[in-house]
Amino acid sequence: MEVAWGPTASFPAAALRNRASKDYDEFAETMKRELEMPVVRIEEVPREPFKGGASYQTIVGDQQGSTPIRVGVQTSPPGYKTALHSHPYMETVTVLEGEGEAWLEGSSEVVRLLPGTTLVFAANQQHWFRATGSKPLVTLGVHASPHRIVNVHGE
Repeated sequence: MEVAWGPTASFPAAALRNRASKDYDEFAETMKRELEMPVVRIEEVPREPFKGGASYQTIVGDQQGSTPIRVGVQTSPPGYKTALHSHPYMETVTVLEGEGEAWLEGSSEVVRLLPGTTLVFAANQQHWFRATGSKPLVTLGVHASPHRIVNVHGE
C-alpha cells in the first residue's frame, strides 16, 4: 500500500506501520505540505526586457530571495551579445534552442553553443555569450543563489 498525493509524489506506507494512526496522519500531512511544489508554466511567466532586445523569465525565485536557487529562461534575438560579466556564485546555462557562442575566463577558445550544450561557470568566472544563428538563442540558467546578481566587467 502506498500513500500518494499529486501526480508524482508518493512514499511507502510500510515504513510507518508502527506509528499510531494519528501520528501517521500528521506525518502524511507534513510530508504532503513539504513535497507540494507549484507548477510553473513558462508561457504564463512575464518577460523582463534586457538592454539589446533579450528578455528573461524568472521561473524559480522572487525579489525576496525566498528560494535557495534562481532559475530562468533567457531569450536572445539573433546578434545579441551579453556584456562581459560574472556572478558571485556558481551558474549553469543550458541551450534549449538556437545557436550561439560563448567565452569563459580561463579558456583560449570560444565555445560553440547548440541545443543540449551546458556551460558551468565557477563563482566569479567572467563570461559572455551571443546568439549567432538566424533564430533566437534560448537558454535555461540556474543561479546557485536566491538572488540574481550580475557583475558587469568593462563595457
